[in-house]
Amino acid sequence: MRKIFFDDTTLRDGEQTPGVIFRINDKLKIVSALEKLNVDEIEAGFPASGSYAMKSFEAIMNLNPRARIIAFNRCKIEDIEKSISAGAKAVEISLPVSDIHIQKKLNKDRKWIIENLKRVITYCKEKELYVSVGGEDSSRAEPSFLTRYFKTAQEYGADRVRLCDTVGILNPFNTFLLVSRIKKHLKIPVEFHGHNDLGMVTANTFAAVEAGADYVNTTILGLGERAGNCPLEEIAMILFLSKKYHINLILEYITEVCNILSEISGFKIPKNKPIVGGNTFCHESGMHADGILKNPQLYEPFDPEILKRERKITFGPTSGRANLLYLLGKNGANLSKKDLPFSVVEKLKYDIV
Repeated sequence: MRKIFFDDTTLRDGEQTPGVIFRINDKLKIVSALEKLNVDEIEAGFPASGSYAMKSFEAIMNLNPRARIIAFNRCKIEDIEKSISAGAKAVEISLPVSDIHIQKKLNKDRKWIIENLKRVITYCKEKELYVSVGGEDSSRAEPSFLTRYFKTAQEYGADRVRLCDTVGILNPFNTFLLVSRIKKHLKIPVEFHGHNDLGMVTANTFAAVEAGADYVNTTILGLGERAGNCPLEEIAMILFLSKKYHINLILEYITEVCNILSEISGFKIPKNKPIVGGNTFCHESGMHADGILKNPQLYEPFDPEILKRERKITFGPTSGRANLLYLLGKNGANLSKKDLPFSVVEKLKYDIV
């Protein structure tokens, strides 16, 4: 089984969710939750973005976490210096690689990007840092330049590279092709960082893994810019259930971690949220309830006990005798179908409606 590493960016990209504010104590709670979940790496912030970010990163480093703590940086030596001052031993360097970003945002050219990358990686390696090199807007970059960019990163000592679908325009098919193409040219690990603008980030992240990506970049509950990033809980369960990949996460803590993040962020978990939503293991339909009571595998993709959750059977307009018999039984009434005419069930459903 191939090992897949989780680099969680809840404390960096997740904090960029509009309306979400993490105070230092909040960040420490989130780090502790991620440690309990056994995440491999935590992207703990952007120290160069201000004094508060510096203090937050220092506080996280002082916890001496088991996970690797990585600092986000622009490809600037002054950013790296601030990360080092905050205690960073590992850094993420980000440079735009699409022409629209290079020209319209930076007013630079491709040559400047490559030369700047060489200079900053060289500085980082002199400081004995672990270096991840990100390509902002990789999904819109010219393919040959993107390959050149990542090959240069490898040549100058980067420990891994990160493909970024910055505006969330990929689909699983071209994600697979993009990652496959880059993997052919590199010996160092590849990470995938996706956004959910078109609702495909989880599928794209899995496609990236299928194509050979070694790291997945996630946030708890999919927090992040605009429509968010890849939800840790979703890709974790997909990888676990595929039985093709080994992950270090302790799955029984996923629900707890999501609830902690929801409370801290004020980001409510929708009832129909995959994996951790309130309705995920809740059955109202009479046909489904009857099936679940005979064999849970009929209508559940996995045992809720894996996540330390319980299934529920409720009664509503689409329910049948199986629902009512089950609920009455839980309350001590030992009845059979003969004891519960269909007309009684229909009357109760009519009263609900």
